[in-house]
Amino acid sequence: MRVEYDFSQMKPATIGKYFNRAIAGMKLVKLDDDVAEIFPDTDAVNRALRLLIEIGVGSRARKRPARHTTKRHAAALGRKAKGSRATRSRKPVSR
Repeated sequence: MRVEYDFSQMKPATIGKYFNRAIAGMKLVKLDDDVAEIFPDTDAVNRALRLLIEIGVGSRARKRPARHTTKRHAAALGRKAKGSRATRSRKPVSR
């Protein structure tokens, strides 16, 4: 250290000053040892959980949007609405 540094005028450091701010949005989950072997880091766990959400597993899994399309929405997309007369196929009647 240089001689001109005068640390006698410094205040004592505060330990954990920003700790509460740092963990505000954080959620910690304890993994069992056998699960932790397969998912060693945060990214691996998040990828697996997102895959489960995508396929609809879980008590609060997101619902997928309905497959039907309104006529106005279909027109905006440049296609015909599902279930409209224009898209229904008419099978020939065999006699």
